[in-house]
Amino acid sequence: MKLFLLRWSRKLHKWLGIYVAILTLAWLFELMFLPGIYSPAPLPVSPDPTHTVSGSGEIITVQDILLRLGAGEYGEPLSSVEIRYTPDNKQYTIFGQDQFINIRVDALSGKAIDRTLDFDALFMEKSGLGWLHPSVGMIVKMPFEFSFVILALTGIYLILFPYMKRKKKSANGLLGMHPGQQFRFQSTQQAADMCRMAALGLLPGVCVEVMRMPSRGPIILSARHTRLAIGRDIAATFIIDKEGH
Repeated sequence: MKLFLLRWSRKLHKWLGIYVAILTLAWLFELMFLPGIYSPAPLPVSPDPTHTVSGSGEIITVQDILLRLGAGEYGEPLSSVEIRYTPDNKQYTIFGQDQFINIRVDALSGKAIDRTLDFDALFMEKSGLGWLHPSVGMIVKMPFEFSFVILALTGIYLILFPYMKRKKKSANGLLGMHPGQQFRFQSTQQAADMCRMAALGLLPGVCVEVMRMPSRGPIILSARHTRLAIGRDIAATFIIDKEGH
């Protein structure tokens, strides 16, 4: 079961990682070029930075804003607009939902202050190949958040699996023993390590006693009246006989 989960975790992590990487590159491309393509045309007249107040001092109505917008006073007419009023600064904000344009208007004079690109709305709708067709963008972006969850879960499992494997192996091998216990050395899993152990006098069939088993760092063994300090990585490869000491 563990090997099955490991195999499928690797496959899912690989292919979902490729999908997320391609989509991320596409987003970076769109981040650079979409604002230039959808950049709004400038205002037909220069905005009035002084916000000239009308003679009556009354706030103009939304109907008046719509008439000015339709007459082209605020630039190219917008379709499917939303208008919001901010009482703190006495301004209207016109949101052109189809053209991704925001226009701020002085609520006292009716003059346009600025005409800017609604980048958040643009990127939300047109990113992820949404500029090709809305359905394409929806299909591409739909599994994105789900993919991140799968990537996180498989990534955690891929990180923890070697640790769990080593921990299980250590519990059954030399690293699972305690000071005072003895075993008979057989071999190591790596030929190079076996040569090094032989140079230290640790040969197959030698009886060994565990002297120190710290949680970190090398362990101390006693063999043939000699104390040996063995690194944990090498000690984990020892093939031992606990019953034949």
